[in-house]
Amino acid sequence: MNIILLPAVLPGDLDLAAINQQLKNKTAQLDWSSVVSAPERHLAILLEGLNLVNDAEVLDLETSTMSDTIAAEIIRFFNNQQKKTKKLNRQKPSQSNPISAKQGNLFETQFVPSETQETEGQGKLLEMQFVPVISHDNVEESQSITPNLEPPQPSILPPQSYYQIRAELEQAVLDDLLGPAGGEYEEIDEMRVSDRYLVGLVAPTQRQITPEEREETPEQMDELAVSGSGTLEEGTTENNIPLADKMFPSALGMTFCVEGNAKAIKVTAGWGQYEKDKSESVQTPTGEAKTLWRRYPIKGVSPNINLQVGAIDP
Repeated sequence: MNIILLPAVLPGDLDLAAINQQLKNKTAQLDWSSVVSAPERHLAILLEGLNLVNDAEVLDLETSTMSDTIAAEIIRFFNNQQKKTKKLNRQKPSQSNPISAKQGNLFETQFVPSETQETEGQGKLLEMQFVPVISHDNVEESQSITPNLEPPQPSILPPQSYYQIRAELEQAVLDDLLGPAGGEYEEIDEMRVSDRYLVGLVAPTQRQITPEEREETPEQMDELAVSGSGTLEEGTTENNIPLADKMFPSALGMTFCVEGNAKAIKVTAGWGQYEKDKSESVQTPTGEAKTLWRRYPIKGVSPNINLQVGAIDP
């Protein structure tokens, strides 16, 4: 039997496909003593069609000169090949060539290896061809072989960078505090817009709370809820406490900087105006459109504002 000394790094100058044929014919035996690196793609050519049980003699896997690393790689290769074979056996024929098994015929599958063109620095690669083989064994009932070509499921959550996560968190906070969380033409089913948003509210000049907007608490309505009771010395308990008038802010301001050579600026301002109006989606129990706050977006661009010493006109 011919002893083939394998190089330190496969494939070296060897024709792995020719050596594989000799191993199948039991006319050669491998010597792994010098091997330090055996890539899986080259093992696939060298060991194609062989197995650990029937070809243990020609593979010479029990030699004491083989390194533990190479032995582990070979064992891992055969294990992977066994898993791939089981997986391919479970697959169905493709939709382009559907096969129906009729009564009296039994379909089997055979995987035939074929060599591709040799690539530079990588040797020859193998492909697995799927070949249906028909045998005429009787089966009890008809069965059809249908393909299983389900595409791989995408990841539920695509990976995002820290910057994307921070930007989404920042936008969520702005939507909750400033709005508009429901879009440019949102509807707010609250007594006041300030019940929904806490910041960014500007009201018309001299805007005050109207009597209709005042909410009396139970403590203000119920005399018994007030701590203590009336006495001769202190008199009766005061239970009707008027609410103090509240003024809404009617203006806002900001500080900014411009280039030293700037001669003028232009301001683009956008905001939302909330008005009581009939809803387009919310209805009352009687089926009528409910009256609530609807937002109308407004945007304006100022003319050029000359930068000069002194006050600037509104």
